[in-house]
Amino acid sequence: MSSKKILALGADVIFPEYLRKEREEYLNQLASPEFIVDVKPIEYGADYLESYYDQCISGPSILSEVVKAEQGGYAAVLLLCMSDPAIDACREAVDIPVVGTGQASILFAASMGMNFSMITILEGIIPLIDNVIRTSGCDYSIATPVRALNLSISEMAGNKEIVIDKFVEVGKKAITEDKAHVLIMGCTEMGVGVKEKLENKLQVPVIEPNAAALMTAMYQVKCNLIHSRKTYPKKTGNSG
Repeated sequence: MSSKKILALGADVIFPEYLRKEREEYLNQLASPEFIVDVKPIEYGADYLESYYDQCISGPSILSEVVKAEQGGYAAVLLLCMSDPAIDACREAVDIPVVGTGQASILFAASMGMNFSMITILEGIIPLIDNVIRTSGCDYSIATPVRALNLSISEMAGNKEIVIDKFVEVGKKAITEDKAHVLIMGCTEMGVGVKEKLENKLQVPVIEPNAAALMTAMYQVKCNLIHSRKTYPKKTGNSG
């Protein structure tokens, strides 16, 4: 049986090779035996996707890479950014599942407890994340306020201990003050291999977004599902 390929597309131009390989190894460890996951960043766009402005800069490259992935035989694409940049356009352009880490994580969290909190990286990203929650398909009333670590992506890169310390600090506030029962790691760059440590310290389920997106994609591929053409009419080339 030939393996099915899944592309995990980083939405940042700056993606150090050691972090790319770590993410790829992690996702392949989680993947079912019939799947192979390739991780790559976009070639053109914002260095780090941390704003609506960055979304616009990186959007064309994200769309181009998703189209090329389908042409290259990939069975699905994961967008490795919690704001799910360009996801609607990507779904209109291809006939394979395009899974956003933001939406996938939110829907997982909604099934794990009475309410949840997303903990993102910077205060300025909260509006982007809040918008993803509002449009995710879950009941917005079960989402507690989004909180931020106040760490940039570059500050987190390769520094898992500072992520753990800050996440626990902010997570405790989300649990005690906002009454969150489930927490979401609100950036795919928070680091792999920290979920269990966070759960041990906080004693609530913690959703790791890379894994949530991968599990969603594998289910959709196995069940031969793609997004509805009622919601995402097919668009190709320069069609208007």
